[in-house]
Amino acid sequence: MAYAQPLASARARGHSLPHADAIRKVDFSTYLLARDGLGVQLIEEFCDRDPIRHIAVRYADLLGQGDEQAVVEATTCAMGTGGADITEVFRRLPDGRLASLPIDDTGYQGGDLYEGQRRTPRLEVRRGRLTRWFVRYGEGAEGGAPQIRRTITYRWSRDRFVIDSVKDGTIGASGPAMADRDAAAPSL
Repeated sequence: MAYAQPLASARARGHSLPHADAIRKVDFSTYLLARDGLGVQLIEEFCDRDPIRHIAVRYADLLGQGDEQAVVEATTCAMGTGGADITEVFRRLPDGRLASLPIDDTGYQGGDLYEGQRRTPRLEVRRGRLTRWFVRYGEGAEGGAPQIRRTITYRWSRDRFVIDSVKDGTIGASGPAMADRDAAAPSL
């Protein structure tokens, strides 16, 4: 597990926020397996070892409150090759517990937000913002080829992440050629 320096904003003022990097001390593999008995369930139903096959954790102050949150993507043995089956954002509470922060897509009014999506959407931090992206596939007898990379950018709104923008980018022959165009704007 990687450890890092306190937030740059805290260092710049010559002091460190005591809780700024507390989330970095969490072993998310252990936490996820213990939460709601997930580890036992995975071992009983899907695999006898290595229940979490891959985990990626990214840290950023997504709320603008001086502490970092953890963006977690984990692939369990139940998922196979379909991508991460756990994608969540966590915050460390003052009492030390972890809280999963809700991501709310209900304000989107531009049709089916996830139409053509086959694999689990990825969560990332871009320019200090929470984003979710996935490749949209075309229609056809075999589902068509990948056609569009949809990127959803979120902002924090009181008690949840809400959609700030949705952009579609075309995928060229040599990979994503992000000729962005705005999809239908979310209703806020």
